[in-house]
Amino acid sequence: MNTFSSTPSFDKDLLFRVKVLMFLRVAVITLFLGSVIIFHSKIGGTLHLGSISILTVITYLLTLFYAIILPRIKNLRKFCYLQIAADIFVETGVIHVTGGIESPLSFLYTLSIISTGIIHHRPGIYFIASIASICYGTFIDLEYYNLIHPIYIYPKSDIANEASYVFYITFVTICTFFLVALLTGFLVEKLRLTKKELSEKNGYLQELRAFHENVVASMGNGLLTISMDKNITSFNNAATKITGFMFLEVKGKNFSEIFPFPEWQEIHEIMDSDLSNHFEGIFTRKDEKKIFLEMNISALKDEEGNIKGYIGVFQDGTEFKEMEEKVVQAERLAAIGKVAAGIAHEIRNPLASMSGSVQVLKQKPRLEKESRDLMDIVVRETDRLNNIVTRFLDYARPHPVMLAEHDINTLIEDTLSMLKNSPEYNQKILVSTQLKKNPLIIKIDSQQIQQVLWNLCLNSIQAMPNGGELRISTKPINGKNNRYAMINVSDTGCGIKKENKNSIFDPFYTTKKNGTGLGLASVYRIIENHKGLIKVQSKESEGFSITLQLPLSP
Repeated sequence: MNTFSSTPSFDKDLLFRVKVLMFLRVAVITLFLGSVIIFHSKIGGTLHLGSISILTVITYLLTLFYAIILPRIKNLRKFCYLQIAADIFVETGVIHVTGGIESPLSFLYTLSIISTGIIHHRPGIYFIASIASICYGTFIDLEYYNLIHPIYIYPKSDIANEASYVFYITFVTICTFFLVALLTGFLVEKLRLTKKELSEKNGYLQELRAFHENVVASMGNGLLTISMDKNITSFNNAATKITGFMFLEVKGKNFSEIFPFPEWQEIHEIMDSDLSNHFEGIFTRKDEKKIFLEMNISALKDEEGNIKGYIGVFQDGTEFKEMEEKVVQAERLAAIGKVAAGIAHEIRNPLASMSGSVQVLKQKPRLEKESRDLMDIVVRETDRLNNIVTRFLDYARPHPVMLAEHDINTLIEDTLSMLKNSPEYNQKILVSTQLKKNPLIIKIDSQQIQQVLWNLCLNSIQAMPNGGELRISTKPINGKNNRYAMINVSDTGCGIKKENKNSIFDPFYTTKKNGTGLGLASVYRIIENHKGLIKVQSKESEGFSITLQLPLSP
């Protein structure tokens, strides 16, 4: 049984071959019988046009009949056998009207054998060769014994009546049939195996192509290919996600048009080499958001090692860059803290001595008022300096974190209550809250987190001397490995300059006239000790917003 016969693609292919066979049948019978007429008119002889016309008409009628019933045929293979068997009988008729054993058209049988090879496999070829041999041999025997009388185009030669000649012609012709069948079967089998192998390889290639496409589509990194003339030829899903551009938006465009990289002018020179190169810099997405992009560009070579283009692999390194900056900042703060803590400790002793000495001097009689006022200033400023040193020591050597579960919403409300009753509060400021209705339970040191909230609210109040709005909101968010409580504190104050944004958590950095620069530094240290995150958004004259993320209790 043919394993391909039940598949729709095979049926369609077989149907096409049947139609070709029908067309070739008409073409061949017309060509060869027409050739006989033309050839005979040149050299003379007896030609029975009536018999030839009958065979031609029969062929045409059979072909027309085949064409009419073809749409209703369910078994194309059997239908093909019937057609070819009918062709053999028609070919026998052609032999009959063109000289019998001396007919020059006995080779027409081989066309049917070859046609079988085109439509069927090896067993069918031998079957048709056998039918052709039986028909031809039977016809020659009937002619030899004068049971039928073929129509001779030319006078029959005497040798045609010799038994040895008849046997020789019959034997050679039948051998020719089977030799053609053998060669056709061999070629058909090779063709079938080749087709099967190509089909398997094509399936493998399709699977491999689909696998590669899935790999490229599933990559977390952006991937693009660039032609030799620097035009983008492919763009994977991750590239679209990172840049915001769809493939159709960048297809065929010059690389530098999508990735301008003004600071990377040497990229065009590098791309003319076969080296792999790493670039990084600021990239503007389609939505105008700026990200830190890292890209490796290398040559794309063919099997012979010739450069056919370039391949770029890139990723959004914004988060990693921020983390790197935070690590550098933490290391810098730690180094500053260690040095400054030692210095601050040494300063406190002289301050205590100075303050004590001045207070002793104040006890002496007969001091002028001016001298007492100056001494008061010294004592007051000494106490203030000592307070600054104490606060810095608390920052440099923070107290151990005493963790316990608390509702962050309750802490915020308590802090705002104390703030409104403090002398620092400005009545011109509107305080608005948008707190999550359900409790947000986090494991924290309540005193330290309350200090964080106090410092942030106090900074916002001081940034709005003429009034404004202080907004505080909370909500739960999902992180990569945990759930967090997000606390946002924002104001409509003066904001900070872009160049100062990376320095606001440095100790002693302040833009306030009487500020110590330890408020936000302490905030950063406390949140860091609680394994939280801090994000700052601010523009000059447009307010200040700081977001804290603290892990929620499981």
